[in-house]
Amino acid sequence: MKTSLPFYALFCPLSVTKNINMTTSETIKKAIEGGWGDEYEKALKALKEIAPKSAEEVCQRRAFLDPQFWQCLGKAMGWDKEVPMGAEGGYVIVQGWHFQWRKFFDHLAEGGTPESFFKNLQ
Repeated sequence: MKTSLPFYALFCPLSVTKNINMTTSETIKKAIEGGWGDEYEKALKALKEIAPKSAEEVCQRRAFLDPQFWQCLGKAMGWDKEVPMGAEGGYVIVQGWHFQWRKFFDHLAEGGTPESFFKNLQ
């Protein structure tokens, strides 16, 4: 069977594999809709006083390392299903948000950027 989906997508529910095109700012807003972000807004406001040109980027980069950010983003995006994720010797079952979080780090490790990940989010 030939498919244009990445291999891992063959094991994921449709809600995790549909293409979504978002900016990093839209992604932050979506996670806030899912219940995350009280500290983000405070940190952003404080950093804007110190480093107005880089405050938003610094806060976003920090957010992308926060598992609670990904949990709330997953809640807002409907990534509430458990999905299999390849592991050494087989696979493990993880929440959809955790699957996306791992894909994000893999994307960065391969030379991608947060912007390109969220632009081509699946």
